Amino acid sequence: MRKLLFSVIIPSYNRSKLLFEAISSVLHQRYKNWELIVVDDGSEPPAGSIVKQFDDERIRYIRQENSGKSAARNRGIAAAEGEYICFLDDDDFYDPYHLESIASIIQAADYPVALIRSEAHIQLGRILKPLPRMPKNLNGIRFVWQRGAAPFFFCFHRDILAKFRFDERFAFAQDVHLIIRALLHYPLYYTDKSTLALREHAQRSSNAQGRAQIRRLLEARLGVAADLMSQYENQLSKFLKRGDWAQWKSRAYLRAANLACRQGYIGMGLRYSRLALIKRPSWKNLWQVIRNFGHLLVPKTKAS
Repeated sequence: MRKLLFSVIIPSYNRSKLLFEAISSVLHQRYKNWELIVVDDGSEPPAGSIVKQFDDERIRYIRQENSGKSAARNRGIAAAEGEYICFLDDDDFYDPYHLESIASIIQAADYPVALIRSEAHIQLGRILKPLPRMPKNLNGIRFVWQRGAAPFFFCFHRDILAKFRFDERFAFAQDVHLIIRALLHYPLYYTDKSTLALREHAQRSSNAQGRAQIRRLLEARLGVAADLMSQYENQLSKFLKRGDWAQWKSRAYLRAANLACRQGYIGMGLRYSRLALIKRPSWKNLWQVIRNFGHLLVPKTKAS
């Protein structure tokens, strides 16, 4: 066994109750050769009071001024001592077999300089719903381009994160930006075990609130793709198919339209829906537009 196999990094901002549960899920891992780094991104009150409730020398706490999730993750990477680095958001959690599952792949492959992907399910109240799995016959780059991906799906050899970090220019979709850059240069190993749990709730960072935040989310998603294409167009062309770039832009507008409609910004929703269909006209996208506005067509019932 290597001296320290895993560093797990949790960036946290103002989610003390959920942070407690995320830390607990790491402590309950069947595989024990890990360290946990909690990076408090300026929470008020500080998250240190939560971390102190765990009497375990493998847990480290770092506090910084509020700088965003990418900066917090990069701070954790700089402090990490493990050979492989995993991520966990403060509102999600690991199943007890998560690190054990990854460790078995690493050991079988003789400690590769690579990424290892795990599968996940989403928690909707008391219901657990599987998230779309990555088909083994589909290259990882195209899957991430089409579906997106959070860092906690992947475990990275430390050499990869010595070369690539989260790009702090982007407020959203910076995880996809990093993962695609890494996949262009390093191999991907895969476990089909679902050992990750993602919580769906209104405060998730992907659920932008307010017009300004929705615009920031849209601009970041479009900016990430444009930046990747400007740097790696020739390499990406080996993995992406014709129309994938247009579909990314269409999907970004559809996502923004969905958020706008759910928050009652009908004009914004219509504008982004129109742009989505211009970028990529298809029955599938048209159906998504109809779904975005569908709840507005259902008459509200009066309380008896």
